[in-house]
Amino acid sequence: MVAMVTDSITIAEGQVVVLPQQTHQVIHAINGVLWITQGGNVHDMLLHAGERLALATGGMIAIQSLQAASTFRIPLPPPPATAWISTG
Repeated sequence: MVAMVTDSITIAEGQVVVLPQQTHQVIHAINGVLWITQGGNVHDMLLHAGERLALATGGMIAIQSLQAASTFRIPLPPPPATAWISTG
C-alpha cells in the first residue's frame, strides 16, 4: 500500500515506487531506510531517516523501503503557469 499525503509517501518493506524521469531530484527520508536506484547511474544509494539526496537529472528513480515502513518526501512540482488572453 502506498499512502500519499501532499508530497510525502509511505511505503511498506520491500515495496518499490518508481518516479518518472526528471520529476523529483531531491528526496528527503522522513523515517526508515530507503534503497534508491536511478537509471543511468551505476551506483545505488541508501538513505536513512533525516538524510536528503539530490539526484542528477536523468533516468527514472526507483525507491524501495528496507524497513517495515519508510516515509520520504519529494518536492511537489510548481503549478502550471496560466496564460490570460484578452479578447477585448
